[in-house]
Amino acid sequence: MENNIAELFLYKGSKTRENLETNNVGVINFTDNPELFVDTALVSEYLPPLCFDKQGMAYLQNAKIIWGFTVMSIDEYKNPARFVLKINYAKVLSPMIFSRAYAAIIEA
Repeated sequence: MENNIAELFLYKGSKTRENLETNNVGVINFTDNPELFVDTALVSEYLPPLCFDKQGMAYLQNAKIIWGFTVMSIDEYKNPARFVLKINYAKVLSPMIFSRAYAAIIEA
């Protein structure tokens, strides 16, 4: 993230892309928990518990860091489409611990 601007690249057919094209706002959840990552990254019937911050934004209960954002622009002529995001707030909920074992699980 530079100057509170981030980029997100999303393919056609992804639920996240559909949501952002419709709603124009969102939250990025950072986690070091591989099970939470898998449950949310893959289409799953299980949705982890959500919390709400003071602005009313939903985020994952076990997220370590959250970024609330607004979509500034979409270059939808490419696949994946490029979404330019304005990070409105970033909050560290708890320290994020890097673990090579966790990284290996997530990559697998």
